[in-house]
Amino acid sequence: MAVSYNSFLKKINKSKDKIFLFNGDENFLKNEAINIIKNKYKEYYDIDFDYLEYYGKDTSSEEIIGELNTFPMINDFRLIIVHNIDKCDIKTKNIIKKWLDNPNNSIIFISTTSEQINLKKSTQLFSKLDDTATVVSCYKLDFNNMKEWVIGQFSKLNKNIEENSLEYLIDMVGFDLYKMNNEIKKIDLSIKENNVTINNIKNIVSDIRSDSIFDLVDSMISKDLKKSIRISNVIIKETSDVIAIISLLYRKLMQGSIVIDLINKNIDDNKIRETLSVSPYILMQIKNDLTKISKLNIFKLFKLLLDSDIKLKNSIDYSSIMNDLIIQFCR
Repeated sequence: MAVSYNSFLKKINKSKDKIFLFNGDENFLKNEAINIIKNKYKEYYDIDFDYLEYYGKDTSSEEIIGELNTFPMINDFRLIIVHNIDKCDIKTKNIIKKWLDNPNNSIIFISTTSEQINLKKSTQLFSKLDDTATVVSCYKLDFNNMKEWVIGQFSKLNKNIEENSLEYLIDMVGFDLYKMNNEIKKIDLSIKENNVTINNIKNIVSDIRSDSIFDLVDSMISKDLKKSIRISNVIIKETSDVIAIISLLYRKLMQGSIVIDLINKNIDDNKIRETLSVSPYILMQIKNDLTKISKLNIFKLFKLLLDSDIKLKNSIDYSSIMNDLIIQFCR
């Protein structure tokens, strides 16, 4: 059974597992995970003699069968990495599957996929990896997972980031983890304080995207069809971008429906913020959004998001689905 990336991070230091599959399309997470394992075992394998990397279709079946069955030359383990294992030819996949039936215990075997693979419905190799490996989900992060990841990165640096600062940072940088990681390092080097504020971010962080998914969502909520289409044509490059938009819209609608319900019950702002775990600034934004969307319309928009999500799972034409979503949303 696959575990989340955050679960992997929490358990890896105490784990004795030696066979891993990092499944998904987020390259930053896969590369970071590989480096974590390499560092964990760095004293137990020799980088010159017992470390090998292979890449998908370029992996030689004749070579890998020998390497998987070779014992370490110097230290306790050999570390073998197969990137994009889903791109290996059938012969190579069968060799790896057979090796997994009785793996060499002195091998640390790491594999990655080039995209998200449904292990249960894929080849026998992936079914075998699902049974024998530590399978870690490395998917493109949605808004909430991005927030959790950013908080974790700052925590490693002994820094805290406030909720409104966190959302502002994501708005400025976007969902590219390589860019976000660079900006987090820049912030760490630039401030001595433990708390990261909006002013810190404004002074330090580069506005990487002139238009972001936040700009697109705001223009959709404002029913600005022309602006929404313009931004969408610039920033939407793949299916995961549309998923991020749907996720953010769903989150905003859910927050809005909760706020409406609490206001109708005469709950004060302090209690509302406590319920939603948001800052006064974020609550003000939610209320501002509600001036543009009626309570009745919220439920229609929920259905629209659900329908769009279903279409994405059954079509590769993400651009048309996004445009249709914008047109329907802005009515």
